[in-house]
Amino acid sequence: MSKADNFEIMSTVTMDDAIELKSNGEYDIYLWQFIFRATKKATLDPTYIYTQDFAKTAGQHQPPKCVPGFCTDGLQCQHCSRAKYEIDPQASAPLI
Repeated sequence: MSKADNFEIMSTVTMDDAIELKSNGEYDIYLWQFIFRATKKATLDPTYIYTQDFAKTAGQHQPPKCVPGFCTDGLQCQHCSRAKYEIDPQASAPLI
């Protein structure tokens, strides 16, 4: 047996989830999904990791302020459990 065996591993996961949002008519509702972008140094090809963490704000003008898991005000995500979990608006960029 050769020490230089070649092999490839592939995995595909598909998930269908439904989220229902209701508006009371006074404000817009904007749904945010947290997505992480990772790149390998060798290829620089990005991989996007879609989390199951969401935030719901009044509009695109009001992005979530905390990293996933550290919001203290539910889906609005405008208050963080500690300052170190706040998202720096200058460091984050929309993917779209």
